[in-house]
Order: sequence, then C-alpha cells, then structure tokens
Amino acid sequence: MTPSEFNVQEYVSMRFDALERFIDERDRRYEERFLAQQEAVTAALAAVAEQNRQAAVALKETMAKTELAQSVYNVSHNDLAKKMDADRQEVSRTMIPRAEYVISHEALIEKIDRIQADLQSLKEYKSELGGKELKGAADQSRQQWVIGIIIGAISVSVSIITFVALNVVIK
Repeated sequence: MTPSEFNVQEYVSMRFDALERFIDERDRRYEERFLAQQEAVTAALAAVAEQNRQAAVALKETMAKTELAQSVYNVSHNDLAKKMDADRQEVSRTMIPRAEYVISHEALIEKIDRIQADLQSLKEYKSELGGKELKGAADQSRQQWVIGIIIGAISVSVSIITFVALNVVIK
C-alpha cells in the first residue's frame, strides 16, 4: 500500500465512520422524537379520556336533574290538566244549548219591547198630567190675580170713601 492509497482508504474509512456516527445520531434523535411523540399522544389520549369521563358524569347528573324536573312538571301539568277538565265540565253543565238560548233571548227581547211601550205610555200620561197641572195652575193663578185686583179695587174704593168722608166731616 502506498501512502496515497492509505490516505484514501483512511479517508474513506473516516468518512464512512463519520457517516455512521451521523446516521446513529439521527437514529437516536428520531428515536427520542418518536418516544416524545408517543408520550404526548398517550398524555393527550389520557386527557381526552378524563374529559369524556367527566362529561359522562356531568351528563348523568344533568339527565337526573332533567328527569326530576320533568316529573315535577308532569305532576303539576297533570294537576292543571285535571283542573281544566273539571272547569270545562263545570262550564258545560252550566251552559244551555243554542236553541234554548235563542228562545230565551227572543222572550227577553219581547219583554224589553213591552217594557219600552209601557214606559212610553207612562211618559205620555205624565205629560198629559203635567199639562193638566199647568192648566190648573194657570187657572188658579188667574183666579188669584182676579181676586187680588178685586181686593185692591175694594181697598182703593174704601180709601177714597174714607178720604172723602173725612174731608166732608172736617170742613
């Protein structure tokens, strides 16, 4: 072997060793990355599993509360429905059929018409009485006026006679 061959062989060997070290280093890095990624995925899956467990527990609690609230609502709603049914039955017992209502309504209209006619006749009668009373009051007023004039005339006549008589006696 010549020194130049030794150097080439040594150089190739050195390069090959360097390449092997480089590959080993990369292999170790890739192995570390793989392990880190595997740990991260395992941790993430564990976290998701924990979240799912907590969500399931919360869902069970929520469903229990919802079922309880629904049962309370159903009880109160059933009570309300029963009360409304009872009210409807009570109303239907107190209501009358339409035909009976129409007959009753027509009878009431006839009564109202009769009452209005009676009221009108009472108004006419009252106005007649009022006219008679006014006439009687006017006649009475005239009579009182005539009597007042007669009394006044008599008073004036007596005064004149008295005055004349006194003047005659005094002279």
